[in-house]
Amino acid sequence: MHKATKQPGEQLLQARGGEDRRWRRSPCAGGWAGVCRLHRVRQNPSAVSKEPPRESTGCPQVEIPTTQDRAMETAMKLLNMFSSHEGAGKIKDEKDRGYRQKYMEHVQHRFRLMKDLNARLGENVLLDHRYTKLIIVEDCLHKDLREQDVMAWGSAKIGKGQKRSISMVDFFKADEDGQTPQIVLLVGPAAIGKTMTAKKIMLDWASERLYQKKFEYSFYISCWTLNLGSEQASIVDLILKNCPNQVVLSFCLRHAPKLESLGLKSCEFQFGDLYDFPRQQKQVPLDPRLSPIYLLCQALKDPSCNLKTLKLWWCSLTGAGYKDLANVLCSPRLAELELGGDNSLEDTSVQQLCKGLKHPSCRLRRLRLWSCRLTGACCGDLASVLISNMHLTELDLRGNLGLGDHGMQKLCDGLRHPRCMLQRLRLRYCSLTAMSCLELAQVLSTSQALQELDLGRNKLGLNGMKLLCKGLMHASCRLKTLVLRECSLRADSCHEMALALGHPCALVELDLQDNQLGMAGVEELCQGLRQPGCQLQTLWLSPHTVTEEMWPDLRTIKEAKPGLVIKSHE
Repeated sequence: MHKATKQPGEQLLQARGGEDRRWRRSPCAGGWAGVCRLHRVRQNPSAVSKEPPRESTGCPQVEIPTTQDRAMETAMKLLNMFSSHEGAGKIKDEKDRGYRQKYMEHVQHRFRLMKDLNARLGENVLLDHRYTKLIIVEDCLHKDLREQDVMAWGSAKIGKGQKRSISMVDFFKADEDGQTPQIVLLVGPAAIGKTMTAKKIMLDWASERLYQKKFEYSFYISCWTLNLGSEQASIVDLILKNCPNQVVLSFCLRHAPKLESLGLKSCEFQFGDLYDFPRQQKQVPLDPRLSPIYLLCQALKDPSCNLKTLKLWWCSLTGAGYKDLANVLCSPRLAELELGGDNSLEDTSVQQLCKGLKHPSCRLRRLRLWSCRLTGACCGDLASVLISNMHLTELDLRGNLGLGDHGMQKLCDGLRHPRCMLQRLRLRYCSLTAMSCLELAQVLSTSQALQELDLGRNKLGLNGMKLLCKGLMHASCRLKTLVLRECSLRADSCHEMALALGHPCALVELDLQDNQLGMAGVEELCQGLRQPGCQLQTLWLSPHTVTEEMWPDLRTIKEAKPGLVIKSHE
């Protein structure tokens, strides 16, 4: 979303199942009553913009013009687009009602007090006591008179031809034609009290004095702050910055059936998220054993949540958090879980996750645990998952230096099992040596499912290459992609690979970049590429490996095999 440009003195309120409120923060004059014009917009997008509709991308987007004469129309267009998404459903049970009550307590705590510029330093007053009721007139000015009216200063008076004043209770009531407005726009001079009215609406809603049967949730977003910012942000980003993290996330997961993927980066979930709401002394305190992501996981288990992909990067999860995630894995909807960065996984935490992965209802297909500080001891638990969970087809363990050959030996016990259906295995930068290649060669000769293997940045050397090629040449090998990037390979290693390429095998993509192959190594590879049984379609070589002297031979091979592509990352 681009930076929004608004006319001075404009306030936007949207009502659609409590999905969104949008107001501009401005100082309140206080002490005198001014006149605001109320413009109520029905659910009629064509009346908001004459531009042709865009193809839906799953997330509301709009280009915000910089000219002030279109600011009002653009803002209403944005809100109409947001309101077209499915809103919050009705609260279903006592758990959801209690959850909503916590959020309402948070809103009361936020808007109950206001700063008094005339009081002593640090002294606040109650908003209910200081709020001055506005005279609000439902009227829609002509476009030519709008700017003049908005920029006006002083106490305005109700003209003879204008309609009677209305109260906040009537903002979203049906008109004489039976149409209910979806957007309400307050227009009036600056500092007349529009922002204070917006805050008063939030406080009255949270205090159960206003709109209780109409809106389940209300959010307050400062458009003034948005105008000052330079970064792009979506509606979800704006709500997250103005509300407790897990409150909004949980609300979206429970009530957004079209939300299928969620990625959170550098979110430091804290126990404070569970205690952000004011709590009465008579209430029972939250269980201290709960993890910081308890609310998030509760929403993920909700029957109305349709999330299929969850990615948590650098979120500093705790052991209790992994236990909650394990319970989420029992849900048949989640298909992909990615934990990366500093999400340190101790052996006990891996055991908890694996317990969820082995649950009969688990349907997870892709598990990515890159740079999670895994040790070799946890590979036995992962191997048991490969045997019991036949839905798992991808396992990514990149960047776990603690795995080593000992962990690889345990993992291969699961990979060799007939029930293992794993198709893609990534073991880049896992401190593997040629010893691991002995186990992997046996996997290649027995597995009917494994199609992609990434062993990059492991010191395999010549001995490792010999063992791997022995597995590649086995008649039962089904591997199609092999990544051996930066594996301490030299020219003598290419002889073994050439033999494997010339032998009938399923390999169609081979990555040998960042190895010291030299001219002699490339010549050896060419011998294998020329063989009729070679099925290779893509060969990755470093730019410095292929010299001018080698290109004639490579061109001859490519002419004989038009399907062969030789690539390199610059």
